[in-house]
Amino acid sequence: MFIPLLVLASTPASAPAEFALNDMVENARAANLFPAEGNTISSPANVLMVTIMMAQAVDGGSRAQILQSLHPQMTMADGQAFFQQLAKGLDPETTRLARAVWSVSGGTPAARQGIEKNYGAEVGKIPTQEEANAWANRNTAGMIKHFPVQVLDKKVVLASALAYFGKWKGGDKPKITVPFQFRSGRREIPGFSTIITEGAVGDVLVYHLPYENGESMVVLLGRNNVSTPARVARWGAAEWGAAMRPRGNEEVFLHTPSFQFQYQTSLLGAWQDRGRPVYVTFPGLHEDPSNVFFVEGAFVRVDEKGTKAASLVAGGGGSIGGGGPRRRTVVVDRPFVFAIVRPGYPLPLFIGTVNEPAITP
Repeated sequence: MFIPLLVLASTPASAPAEFALNDMVENARAANLFPAEGNTISSPANVLMVTIMMAQAVDGGSRAQILQSLHPQMTMADGQAFFQQLAKGLDPETTRLARAVWSVSGGTPAARQGIEKNYGAEVGKIPTQEEANAWANRNTAGMIKHFPVQVLDKKVVLASALAYFGKWKGGDKPKITVPFQFRSGRREIPGFSTIITEGAVGDVLVYHLPYENGESMVVLLGRNNVSTPARVARWGAAEWGAAMRPRGNEEVFLHTPSFQFQYQTSLLGAWQDRGRPVYVTFPGLHEDPSNVFFVEGAFVRVDEKGTKAASLVAGGGGSIGGGGPRRRTVVVDRPFVFAIVRPGYPLPLFIGTVNEPAITP
């Protein structure tokens, strides 16, 4: 298990941002979200919401284990309150959120009522794979076309779909499209330019590219030859908290690559490293221990128009079988880390690593 990077003397209710960022840091490390090769994307907010839903759905001993892995003093009431903070803190103009809980029995009446009331999730029996795929496609606006797990052999499936649509601030003004080389000597890629202020957290430069509704995409780029993914992988909650806040005064021309990719990963390793139960029991399933699964499928596209991103997290158990002032130019021409953040929101909506940007059909 990873040693927490932030020691909390407060309760989760009094310090939600710190506890949530600490949880994100540990999950990101365990899931290797900042690799030296390949691209990754994950939604810390969506992962945490499904973790809380999972705690609600399982029985007593497993529930306490999940909650204590989030915070030693976490109660189910704390978890429910924080879930509501995450869900209600989203901007409905840019973000869609849908939840579902499916089980072989459709859930007991008490469980159904509690999940519908506390999490706004639809509750029902395990759907066909085609129905699950249609649910994913519908609730991510076509960005995720296939549900990330096969559902027909599962006993319980908890799902949360988060879709984001951001247009750059001042989006009516055309941005300069600039092809450039990413990683010296490699192929030329499309990109776009914008004027932005430059900040820093240690030896990592921080750029906030604003969207119309107040969110921003944070681009993290190591100074000189510092490996950005390797350095950010060592960050704790304090560094992430600083990076999420706009900072810096000097304006620069930032040339950013366009990119689009899909990413899917099992978060079970992170689940186990956090000390969470591998076998759980669910009410209404005759106390039959079930294998836990925890999977995320995600998508992102960033170009001169804005950003589209989606995350679908599924957890559960069981297996049945030019002019103006002079400015420096900064070219994002090497691997970088990015995040989509919202002012006052305790977690990034999305975080990811880009080692090889590409736009695919």
